[in-house]
Amino acid sequence: MASGRREFLAVVGSLAGGLVAGSATGDSRGSAVAAGQADGYAPLGSVDIAGARDTAVAGEVAYVATGDGFVTVDVSGENPSVLAERRGIPTSDSGQLTGIWDLWPSGDRLAVGGPAQFRRNQQSGVGLFDVSDPTDPEQVAFHPTDHHIHNLHFGDNVLYLPARDRPMSLVMVDVSGDDPVEVGRWSPFDADDRWADIEPPLRVLHDVFVRDGTAYLPYWDAGTWLVDVSDPTDPTAYSRVGDYSVEQVAAVGPGQAGLVARTPDGADHYAQVDETGSVLAVGKETWAIEDRRGTFGETGRRVGGASGITLYNVSDPTSPEELSSIDPPVSVDQRTSGWFTTAHDFDFRDGRLFTSWYYGGVAVYDVSDPADPTEVSRWQDPRTASFWTARAVDDERFVASSVDVSSVLGGRAETREGLYVFPNKAGSQADPPLLTDWPEDVFGPEPDDRPPVNRTAASVDRLVDVRDPDDERGDRHDGPDSPGERSGDRNGTDGTPAMPREGSTNGSGPGLGVGTALAGVGGYLLARRAGLLSDSDGDG
Repeated sequence: MASGRREFLAVVGSLAGGLVAGSATGDSRGSAVAAGQADGYAPLGSVDIAGARDTAVAGEVAYVATGDGFVTVDVSGENPSVLAERRGIPTSDSGQLTGIWDLWPSGDRLAVGGPAQFRRNQQSGVGLFDVSDPTDPEQVAFHPTDHHIHNLHFGDNVLYLPARDRPMSLVMVDVSGDDPVEVGRWSPFDADDRWADIEPPLRVLHDVFVRDGTAYLPYWDAGTWLVDVSDPTDPTAYSRVGDYSVEQVAAVGPGQAGLVARTPDGADHYAQVDETGSVLAVGKETWAIEDRRGTFGETGRRVGGASGITLYNVSDPTSPEELSSIDPPVSVDQRTSGWFTTAHDFDFRDGRLFTSWYYGGVAVYDVSDPADPTEVSRWQDPRTASFWTARAVDDERFVASSVDVSSVLGGRAETREGLYVFPNKAGSQADPPLLTDWPEDVFGPEPDDRPPVNRTAASVDRLVDVRDPDDERGDRHDGPDSPGERSGDRNGTDGTPAMPREGSTNGSGPGLGVGTALAGVGGYLLARRAGLLSDSDGDG
C-alpha cells in the first residue's frame, strides 16, 4: 500500500499545495475544555473542531468530518486532543473535495466522502487515507463518483455508498487495490419494481451500515431494508421493516411528498445492528413544518414533530420483529429554527445504545433487554451543543460530535462545533436546562400564538385520512384489536401498515409520542421547489 500511496501523492502533491493542513476558517485545534463531574453527570472533556459533522471511532482515535476535510482526535483519556487535520482534499479533476459530512475508518485506512449535497461543477467522490499513523494521515487514492455522497460505510476493503441517482442505489466499490473499482449495485427496485412508483423524496437512501455481510439500508418512508451483501457482486434482499406498505407510500402525490417526507411517521434515517447481529435500531428524523398548502387539512397549520428510535429483533434477517421504541426528548419548538430533538446517529456497545438528539443532547440506554430499553444517563445543553453523532470508545467512555446547526439550517440557535467525551456510566445531570420553557435569550419574546409542545399528527396515515376518510386503511387505529396492531405483525416483507407502538420510553420525562426533524436531501430539495422551505440548507 505504501507504494500506491507515494505514487498517488506524487500526482496530487502539486494540487494540494499548502492546503493539506490548516483551515481557511482558522485552526480547528482550539483549546481543550475540561468539565468536572462533582455536580452530576457531565462531559469529561471536549475540544473545539471547526466545521465538525459526523464522527467515527477506531480504537482510541476519533475521526471527525469537518466539511472541508477531517481531523483525527486522541480520545484515550478524559480530555480529547486533536492529533492531525487534513483540509483541502484533492480530487482527480484538480479540484478539492467539498461538503465532507461523513467518514469511516477500516483497518489502517479511512474513507471520507462528499459533497453531502448536490453541488454543480463540484466533483464528488471518496478520498482514501492511510491512517496507520493517525498523527500523519496520508492520502492514497481518490475514487470519483457520478453522485454526491451524504453518508458512507467502509469495511473489508469495500466502500458502501448510498447513491442519490434515480434508483437511489447502494453502490459497492472494491478498494483492495490502488485503483478502486465498482463491483455492484442494489436498490429496492431489484426486490419489487413497484417502488419505482414512489415519489423520490419518500425513498431516499440516506445511510448504510454493514456488519457480517448484511447491509442495513434506511430508505426513508420506503423503510429500512436488510440486504445480503456477502457477495457484493450479487446482493439480495432479506426483508424490510417500515411504517408503510408500498401501496400507502405510492398514494402520496408529488405535491405532497416534500411535506410527508419531513414529518412522522416513516423517515428512516439511520440504522445500525448490535455486535451480535440480532438487535437492529432504526432512527427516524423529522421536523415540525408549517403546512402552507393545506396538505393535511387546514392551510398554515403546524404539523409534525421529532422522531425517535425503533428496536427490532433481526436474529432471523428474513423475519424481523419490532420490539420497542424510544421517544425523543420533548421540546418547546421542533421546527428547524427551534430546539428540535429528533434522533440522529447512534452506536451499540455491550448491551448499551449511545444516542444523539441534536438540541436534546446525548443519552445512553440499557438495551440488554431490547423489548424494554431503559435510560442510563443523559446530558443536554441546548444553548451550547447540538449533537450529531454518539460513538462508543470503550467500556468507560463514548464521544459525541456537536454541530452548529444554524450554519446548516439557518436557524437562530447557534451551537458549538467540537467533540465531547462522556463517561459510560449511570448518572443524572445536575439542573439540566429545560427544553420545554421558551428561551427568550435565544428566540426572543414568546409568541402569543405558539402551538402546543406535543406532536401534531402528520404522516401518510394522516394524509390517507384527509384525502379519503372512508379508505379501508383509515380504521387502523380504532382499537387494540385492529388487524396488525401488535408490533410483531407490522414488519418484514409483507408491508403491513404501521400501528401505534408499544413499549415506548421517553428519554426526558413523560412520553408525548413526539416525531420530526430533517429529511433526506431528496425530500428537502423537493420541499424547497414546492415552497415549503426557505433557501437555507438542510439534512443531516
